[in-house]
Amino acid sequence: MPRQGIHFGGDGWEYWYKTIDDVMQGRAGGYIGSSGDQGDLDFNIIAAHVQPGFNDNPPKPYVDPITAAIVKKAPDVEKQAAFKFLTYLNKVGTKNFSMSAGYVPVRSSVKEDEEYKAYLEKNPQALVPIEQAELGRRKWHDITGGDVMTALSDACDLIEIENVPAKEALDDAAVIAQQALDEYWANQE
Repeated sequence: MPRQGIHFGGDGWEYWYKTIDDVMQGRAGGYIGSSGDQGDLDFNIIAAHVQPGFNDNPPKPYVDPITAAIVKKAPDVEKQAAFKFLTYLNKVGTKNFSMSAGYVPVRSSVKEDEEYKAYLEKNPQALVPIEQAELGRRKWHDITGGDVMTALSDACDLIEIENVPAKEALDDAAVIAQQALDEYWANQE
């Protein structure tokens, strides 16, 4: 079988679905993805696992919590709607949202809910993202508004997709990241 590379490009999420197809059709040993991918996977074929630690270290995967806020300058009707949705999501909605979309519930207490317990019995893979979130560490915060993270991500693409030597790609990323940091700190006075 010819060696498959990393899928990239295409329209929208095309590369991602090609990756999932590779996993589901046995062309890849696995992938790291979102708990929201559960609807696209067949857990009779594959399984979900907490990201492992390396070199005999315990797992410490990054978790990327998404926060929600009500924008102060939003019109009152939008603020009220946002508050209503956030209240729903924080109360009963977390269970429904998690079971229908696969995403991690916003409250860990949902694991005590009888309906959710029954859901986890039938879908044990849904517990893996919760376990991973409980032992994970937050992603670092890019104070430049994403410029450093973009430089690193672009370097990874050059290395993994275009086979650019790692030192070359990372040296270029360091220049870009340092410039962004210098601009950030210059504006903090």
